[in-house]
Amino acid sequence: MVNFNPESRHDLYNESLKPVSCEEKKTSPFGMGVIWFGMGVQISAFISLSPLLQYYTVGEIALSFAIGFVILILLGTLIWDIGLKYGISFATSIASCFGPVGGRIVGLLRIIPSFFFFGISGYLGAAALNEVCIMLTGYANIWLWIIINAALLVYATVHGIKGVEFFAKLATPLLLVVMAFLSYSIFTRYNLTIGQALSLGRTTGNHKNLMYGICVTVGGFTTVVMGMNDYGKDIKISEEEIKAGWWVRNRKPLGWSLLFGAVGYTFISSLAMVCVSVTGLTNPLALITEMMSDISIVLAILVQLFIFCAQFSTNLGANIYPAIYVISGLFPKYISTKTAAIGFGIIAIALRTWTLSGIDAYMNVFASTAGPVLGIVFVDYYILRKTRLSVDDLYQTHGKYYYWKGFNLPAFITYVMGTAVAFLIPDYGFFVATALSGVIYYFLATAFSLRWPMLVKED
Repeated sequence: MVNFNPESRHDLYNESLKPVSCEEKKTSPFGMGVIWFGMGVQISAFISLSPLLQYYTVGEIALSFAIGFVILILLGTLIWDIGLKYGISFATSIASCFGPVGGRIVGLLRIIPSFFFFGISGYLGAAALNEVCIMLTGYANIWLWIIINAALLVYATVHGIKGVEFFAKLATPLLLVVMAFLSYSIFTRYNLTIGQALSLGRTTGNHKNLMYGICVTVGGFTTVVMGMNDYGKDIKISEEEIKAGWWVRNRKPLGWSLLFGAVGYTFISSLAMVCVSVTGLTNPLALITEMMSDISIVLAILVQLFIFCAQFSTNLGANIYPAIYVISGLFPKYISTKTAAIGFGIIAIALRTWTLSGIDAYMNVFASTAGPVLGIVFVDYYILRKTRLSVDDLYQTHGKYYYWKGFNLPAFITYVMGTAVAFLIPDYGFFVATALSGVIYYFLATAFSLRWPMLVKED
C-alpha cells in the first residue's frame, strides 16, 4: 500500500474510490473464502445452467463446473493482487491499461452482466419470499417482494465489503444445511445412487466439447473476476506481507477461496442439474414445492429461505457490489457508491431480465467479451509494469495514463481483435481470446512504447 493524499488535481478521486490502507482493510482471508462460497451457491443455476443437460451428462457437467471455477479463482487472484498491493478498486486501476476515458467504457461493459444476473437471481429470491408470505398469510404480491429484495441488497451494499462478508457468514450455515437436506431428499425420493445421478443428462443426440461447458461456467463470473481488486483492496494484509512478494500476500486468501468457492459452486450447481434431470423442472420454486408437498410447512419455509439467502449472497457479492465502484467512477465528483447502488437497483429491476431465455448463450458471450480484458490486464500489470503502478496518476485524467485523448490505443485495438476471435470460436472463445489478447497487446504496447509510459515508479 502506498501513501496517497488527494489534491485538487486528482479529478478522478472521491471518498468511495479512495485507496484502502492496510490499517483500514476489514476482510480476513477466511472471510474472502466465505464470500466466494456465497457467490458460488447460485440458485439461478437451476435455470441458467440446465441447457447444458442437452449436451453433457451430470458427471461431465460437474467436471466442467469444478475446472471452470478453479480457473476463475486463480484468475481472480491474479487480478485482486492490484487491490491487495495498492488498495484501489477496478474503476481506478483499469485506467492504467485503457486510459481514464477508455477505462470507463470497459467498466460499463463489465457491469452489463451484473444487471443481467441481478435481475434473474433477484426475481427468484423475491418469488421465494412471496411463497413464504402465501404459506403464512395467503397474501401474494411478487412485485412488492422484488422491490423489498432489491432494497435490502442496496442497503447491504452501502455498508461495503464488511456487509458482504457479514451476510455471507450469516447465510453459510443455512446454505450448508439445506444443501445437505436437498441432496438427501432428491437421492432418497428417486432412489438414486451417485453413479446413476452422474450418468443423467445428454437429453439430445448433440454433444459439445467440454470446453464449452467450462466457458459457460466461467461466463457467469468473468466480469466479477475482471474487477476482483474490488475485493482484494479490503483483504487484511500487513505492509511486510506486501513487500515480501506476490505469493506471500496471496496464498492465504487463495487457499480459502479454492476450498469454499470451488467446492460450493460445484456441489450446488451439480445438485441443481440432478434435480432438473429427475423432475423436469428448471424453476427451483416449482421443484421445491413438488418435493415438499408431503413434508411439513416448517421445512418448506426453511427451503424457501434458502433460495432467498442463496440469491442474496450471489447478488450481493457477484453483481451489485462490484458494479457500484464502476458507476461511481463514471462521474466521481458527483456519484457516491450509495447513489450508485440505488441507481443500479432501479435499472436492474426495470430491465426485467428474468423474462429472457437461452441464458447459457448469454453467459458464453459474457465470457468471450471479458476474456480479452483479462489478457490485457495480466500483461499490462505483470509483464510490462512488473506490478508497479503510480497511484497518484491513476486519480488524474491528464496524468501519465492519459495516452491519446484518454484512450490507450493498443489496448482498444487488442480488445476488438480478441473479441472478434472469441465470437468466431464460441465453444472455447474465452480461453483463446484471453491468451491471444495478451500476446497481441504485448507487441502492440511495445510498438507504441515511445508514446506510452511502459513503466512508472511507485509512489
